[in-house]
Amino acid sequence: MGKLYDDIALERARVVPDGKLLEEVVEDSALRRTTLLPRCAALAWMVVFSILVAACGAAPTTGAPGSGTAAPREKLNVIAGTVEPGRIIEYVAILNGYYAAEGLDVDFKIVGANNVVNLIVSGQADLANIAVPNALAPVRDGKETVIVAGGTGNGASGFFSGNVKKGITDYSQCTRITTFTAGSAAYAWAALYKKVLNLKGELVQLGDVAALQPSILSGQSDCGSTGGNVVTEGLRTGELRLLIDPRVGLPPAVPKNVLEQATFGLKDNLKAKRPAVIKYLKASQKAADAIKNMSNADLAALLVKHPDWQAIGVANAIGQLDLNRFSVRPNNGYIESAIWPTELEWVRYGSPFVDNDPKWSFASRVDMSYYEEALGKPK
Repeated sequence: MGKLYDDIALERARVVPDGKLLEEVVEDSALRRTTLLPRCAALAWMVVFSILVAACGAAPTTGAPGSGTAAPREKLNVIAGTVEPGRIIEYVAILNGYYAAEGLDVDFKIVGANNVVNLIVSGQADLANIAVPNALAPVRDGKETVIVAGGTGNGASGFFSGNVKKGITDYSQCTRITTFTAGSAAYAWAALYKKVLNLKGELVQLGDVAALQPSILSGQSDCGSTGGNVVTEGLRTGELRLLIDPRVGLPPAVPKNVLEQATFGLKDNLKAKRPAVIKYLKASQKAADAIKNMSNADLAALLVKHPDWQAIGVANAIGQLDLNRFSVRPNNGYIESAIWPTELEWVRYGSPFVDNDPKWSFASRVDMSYYEEALGKPK
């Protein structure tokens, strides 16, 4: 109706002295004319005009038809620790406008791996994608967290590499093994490898993801157990050699089908924002569907349009995708209760505080009702 008011303006209404006629001057973009109307017709038009003004002023924009009020766009604050292939769902959903199409404003920020949990439990963020051990850790302190979707799995953070210059050709040769801090997916894999494969090497924990690869290349450690994206450059230059490549397969004694990263938040907060979480999952599925039809080169070209990926560049993004894309969104993000016993077994390698208490059970820590409402239960 706004354009109508711009194009058609009521300039004046004047009653003729004898009271029988009303002169109106109506101007539009194509024609200026003076129309003489009977007084009763003019009054009828004024009534209709008033009704139209009232109707347009009350018309909903995004609310339900007939609601009479505009529905505000829902908002979610979503965070992640680092820029890496495990986050491609969020970036594609942002770049392709899938969140906006669902009527959802998503404020997505990279906050550093060591800050994610604190921001969730303090209520400064709603959802985060993080290693499952980290998502469970707040439960020790009475914080009720819940996982609503899977992120990565099947060895995404279990790439085991060796320093070529040091002549490392087998993981049994490693004396120092660089990995991330306890509670991370990388540390869980490192601790698991050390135990199951009977490795003699010392685990060296570093709290800065950017320091992991340099510590191996510099000789501070001779091996590393990390995400594939962490050692992309060393593998490209030939300075590092993969000793365990999850894309090819994991050692026989190592658990399979492990969920490593997941989307989680505080139970009460997500319950209060359930409609927004449903929209988030719907948009995530649209992103996943789009990614299925993209080559690594096409996906990298899209990702670098976001400021977070511009410093990484297309070539390095392709390298990271070559290593880690296989691990993104296992089982399309749906978590089956049947995997949970194996999941907790894997978690305990890096987080021994997780015992057999029911508070760690699937029923307590995972809620697939959000996913099922948004997308239905996979058949």
